[in-house]
Amino acid sequence: MKKRRIKKFTVGLLTFLLLSNSLAFSQASEDNGNNYPFSDIQNHWAKNRIIKKYEQKMVKGYPTGEFKPDNHLTRGELITLINRHFGLTSVSQDNYSDVQNEDWFKDEAAKAKYYDYIEDNKVRGKESATRLHVMTLLSGLMDIEKEDLNNNFNDMQGLTQDQQAIIGSFLELGYINGYEDGSFKPNEPINRAEMITITDRILGYIIKNQEDVKDIPEDATVTIIGNDITLEGKNIKSLYISPGATGNITVRDTIIEKELKIASEGKKSNVTLDNIKTKKVQIDPKSKGSDIIIKGKNNKIDILVVKSNANIKGADGDNIQVNDIIIKDSLPTFSNIKKKKDKDDNDDKPEDNIPPEIEGILTVSDEAITSLKLSWTKASDNRSAKSDLQYQVYYALNDNIRTIGAIEENGIPVGIYETDINAKTITGLTADTTYYFNIIVKDKAGNKSAYTSVGGTTHKVQDTISPTLTDNGLYPDNSASHNSIRIRWEKAADNETVQEKLVYRVYYSQSNNIRTVGAIERNGTPVGDYEADIQEKNITGLSPNTNYLFNVIVKDEAGNKTAYWCVMGTTLMIF
Repeated sequence: MKKRRIKKFTVGLLTFLLLSNSLAFSQASEDNGNNYPFSDIQNHWAKNRIIKKYEQKMVKGYPTGEFKPDNHLTRGELITLINRHFGLTSVSQDNYSDVQNEDWFKDEAAKAKYYDYIEDNKVRGKESATRLHVMTLLSGLMDIEKEDLNNNFNDMQGLTQDQQAIIGSFLELGYINGYEDGSFKPNEPINRAEMITITDRILGYIIKNQEDVKDIPEDATVTIIGNDITLEGKNIKSLYISPGATGNITVRDTIIEKELKIASEGKKSNVTLDNIKTKKVQIDPKSKGSDIIIKGKNNKIDILVVKSNANIKGADGDNIQVNDIIIKDSLPTFSNIKKKKDKDDNDDKPEDNIPPEIEGILTVSDEAITSLKLSWTKASDNRSAKSDLQYQVYYALNDNIRTIGAIEENGIPVGIYETDINAKTITGLTADTTYYFNIIVKDKAGNKSAYTSVGGTTHKVQDTISPTLTDNGLYPDNSASHNSIRIRWEKAADNETVQEKLVYRVYYSQSNNIRTVGAIERNGTPVGDYEADIQEKNITGLSPNTNYLFNVIVKDEAGNKTAYWCVMGTTLMIF
């Protein structure tokens, strides 16, 4: 990724539709003393976008006539927004393990599970939604390819490589920037106005029904989420057919400047492309099983990228040709669709028998229990463009895959040859095992080269055993004052984490309701953050002559927790 000048952060990703489940919203007052639909946006930086979305009937306000653009969102609200703006309606028969029947967002969580876009399978619906949450969820839903961040931001510490890559992707696509101080602030809460901005950057003009089609602006970014939509005779920048789009979706006699992405669900929709002109059509994984019909004598599709098991066919009597077809991690079926025969300056040259030239080494990262990631620098070739070179990943339990012949004889292939890639995640491996990896790169003439093999080791099975208490009790000392109490405890032990790296956090309550880990975290007041290798804590800011219950949670490096036995302490009277 090219380095860029980091500008003030402007998040851009999804229209904000105010929620009715957890927040009581109603239509904004038309008579609020000014020409704005809401009384509190006149001087707000996002007022134009808010007005635009209000006029599109995408947002409503509070009964007071306010929009409250700077209010933060919870993750439950964020998931609801995503479902509504992508038109997601199908629900999973089961729900995420951290969703309770009494949670207002349970139905929205079931939709998220059906469309499988929460990467860590935890809704955490009552937590504040952050900038990183927005990008992670949308990346999972929209299949946005991850790009290396190249350390453009100075506050990426603590983020995984995948999280940094997601941020890099959104930066590369122009959806986000950073702050002037070089930071990105991934864990800062997201507010309503920022979500309005997010919509304009990613989804653009949203089509909910056929009536919306007539008002599409020229050169717009367009998203279809409705049922039985026909888009005809338009000239637009890009088009996204959402997983929520249903029925017969037809795009006819339309010029799409950049790309068309199809993500509509196969069993609920089919898509017809009739005489369209675009640089790229991409069929996303969410569209598995879809019927994609391409027809018309004037179709001009430069590149067709297929990432799902879709059925792609030319209409009867039409033999559709595209300049290039790229298949990624899928097994689609084709009928009356073929790649045009390449013809270039190489046609008059002697036969190509020079293999690609390797530039760089293989690296292993993101090691997990049963998977890891292999990355490399793309090769170059005397005839074939870099974007035309194909790569096949192999692995073995022994370091016997150093040459092309040895790789093909001893190595286990990961999938099939793939075009223009520089990373691959290998799954299905055994825990705590060393593997060796190599890659064969092939040019258009079939000449092959091998990289230099590299080793990598998967992680051990995750530790699930909680720390052990050598002494269950806590002990208040004799130094209590009218507003503070000091408590002590014996350090815990653990099966994996050394004692010096165990961390402790103190909680207190005025009720007898902090005896287990869950009860402590639910009912207790925390005293600071977790601290390593401590066995006492002075709790200040207490009320005079008051009884308190105290408890401590100890946590190991794997996140397993144990609670001590709570103890009571009383602050002194003020005389």
